Order: sequence, then structure tokens, then C-alpha cells
Amino acid sequence: MSLLIVLLNLFLFFSYMVNNYVTSAVIVLLTIYELIICRKQLKFYKSDFVIISLIIVFLISFLFSPTKSSAIIYFLLFVASMLLVILLKNNKVWHVNFYKSAVFFSGIHVFATFLQYFFPNFVNNYINLRLLTPTQYLKNMYIYRAGGYAGITGQSGANAVYISIFIILIFCMIISQKIKKKNIIFVLLGLFALYLTDKSGPTLSIIIALLFTVYILIYNKSKDKFKMLIIRNILFMVTIVVAIYYFFMYKDFNSFGIYIAESSSGRLGIYSNMINIFKLHIWFGNGLLSVPYYLNIYGHNIYLQILCETGIFGFLVFFYFFVKIIKLGISNCKLNINNEKKFNSLVSFCFIIFFEFYGLTGNPIYDGFSLMFFALFLAIEFNCSIKNEI
Repeated sequence: MSLLIVLLNLFLFFSYMVNNYVTSAVIVLLTIYELIICRKQLKFYKSDFVIISLIIVFLISFLFSPTKSSAIIYFLLFVASMLLVILLKNNKVWHVNFYKSAVFFSGIHVFATFLQYFFPNFVNNYINLRLLTPTQYLKNMYIYRAGGYAGITGQSGANAVYISIFIILIFCMIISQKIKKKNIIFVLLGLFALYLTDKSGPTLSIIIALLFTVYILIYNKSKDKFKMLIIRNILFMVTIVVAIYYFFMYKDFNSFGIYIAESSSGRLGIYSNMINIFKLHIWFGNGLLSVPYYLNIYGHNIYLQILCETGIFGFLVFFYFFVKIIKLGISNCKLNINNEKKFNSLVSFCFIIFFEFYGLTGNPIYDGFSLMFFALFLAIEFNCSIKNEI
């Protein structure tokens, strides 16, 4: 199991080197293999029925999909990720190897981002030219010329997610264990590397996730309600200031407060078009992956895309799930504040907050690698739960 987790991590952090079909095939096969060798450890809880309900929603959505050839690939990937949650939440020994390999592989992307920043000619001409596909290389160079840094990936968004995982892991080490100066330095380096990606969505999401995690930690330790009220207000104001900075001051913006640099994909137009498509079939949606089929681009908002593709019924199931896992994370942090599960509780909560906020401007549930990372951290959250249910 431990070796498989390390191999899975290695693949996820560098899956951009292969196409989506290979990514899906590898993840599905690894999941099947793990289910076979660990079938005796399987235990089903109430939370598993919620996960299965998500699979059923996407199955129904797949049946109505206008692009079944693409939808079946994604559907199998989603099923594999959810089955992996059910499998791994019953296993208590894989976390350490996951954390160690995740810090190492994500650290490579942090280092590569700085390497491209300080030695762009070396990285662009000697590493990326050989490592990336022609299409990815052109995207990387386009991002570089626009002032962003995708490191050794083909997308600054993917690079930002990898760097965010590095920040989350090191940050939670700091707040859950003895503070070490080197870890503080690593977090600051990670934040600067994330800033270099020039991606506002992941940057704002990681700041909010870190603030929420700190607040939950302080709230569970403090018994002074007035003190907590002050801290909560301060954190709220900091969040607002950061949001204003990124959405109104950091670059030129349009009147709606959306990045001009990032609205090249027409986010406002995409949102408007998704709402119009949703109106065609409001109850059961227009089918899995109908948004990229009709608009030739993903929705850049997972909530609107889920609403458009699965309808009101499917959206309510996903919304219930997203709210419940946040509540479970808060409960875990409270119950495990003084035991060995403290780090696991904080790191899983922090990543899920990051994932759900990033879903407002990105496509994390539709990107195979970020979906699998979500599944891994979700399995950790379920494992931290005393009753293992939501």
C-alpha cells in the first residue's frame, strides 16, 4: 500500500507529461489493484452512502451526456477517486508515506518555479523544451512572456495547485507541531513561488484556507469568547483586504472585478452561458461534460458547472456533500486538538477549504490530478473522524 501511494503521488505530480486518457487509465487500474489486495480491510459506513450517491448523480448525468466518449473517461476517473476514498479511509498506515512523498514532489515544483524565475533561459531552453510536449511548451512560454511562471508544467494553474499542497503540508506542520525556523522559511518560499505563478484564484484560496485553519485551531484552544470574537473579526477583515487586493488592485480589472488577464477565457461570458444552458433542463441537467461540449471550455466554476450538468437535484447532493465535509473537518479539528491525529485533521481540513474556494474560479473537480488529491485528503479526513461518518 505504501509503495502504491508513493507511485500514485509521483504520477499525480507529473501527470501533465501524459494525456488524459493515460492519466485516467493509470488511476483506474491502480484503484482496482488496491481494491483487490485490500478487499478484506473494507468497511462501509454511513459516509460511504453519501459518496455512492455522488457516483449515482454522475452516472445519471453521464446517461444524458451529449459527449459520451469523453464523459465515460471522466466518469471512470471520478468513480475510481471515490472508491479510493472508501478504501483508504479504512487504512491507517499510508499517511506518513503520502506526506513525505507529497512534500518532496511538490517541493520540486516550488524549486522549478524559482529556477525559471532566476534562470529562465536554462529552464525554458534545456529543461522544458525536452520535458514538455510542443503544445505544453508553447503554453509555458506564453505564460512566461505574460509575466507568470508555470515552472516545468504546461499550465500555471497546475503549478499553483502543486505549490499550494506544499504550502498546506508545511504550514500545518508548523501549527500542529513544534515551530521550526526552516519550516517558516519553506512556507514563505512557497507563498512567493505561488505569487510567481500569477494565479489569483489559487493564491486567494490558499490564503483563505490558511486563515480558516488558524482560526479553527485558536477557537478550539481558547475559552475566551470575547478574544475569539476579536480574532474572528481580524481574520475576516484580513480576508476582505486580501480579496480586494487581488480582485481590484493587483492588475487592471474590468467593472465586475474580474482579472482581465484571467478573463481571456471569458469567465463572465462562460458563467452567463452556463446559466442559459442550465435553463434548458433545470431538474436533471444537460449531461456530464455538456459545458465543455457546448462552450468548448470548462466552466471555471465547479458549482455552476455541476448545476448546469446535473441539474438542481444533482447540485443539491453535491452541495450537501461539500457542506458536510467542512463540518466534519471542523469537528475533527476540535476532537483531535490534543492527540496524534491533530496534524491529519488540520491538513485535510485546510486542503478541502482550499479546494472548495478554488472551485469558485477554477476546475479542480474536473482536473484528474486535483480530483485525486481531493480524494486522498478526503480519505484522511474520514480516517480522523471518531465515527468515520458524515
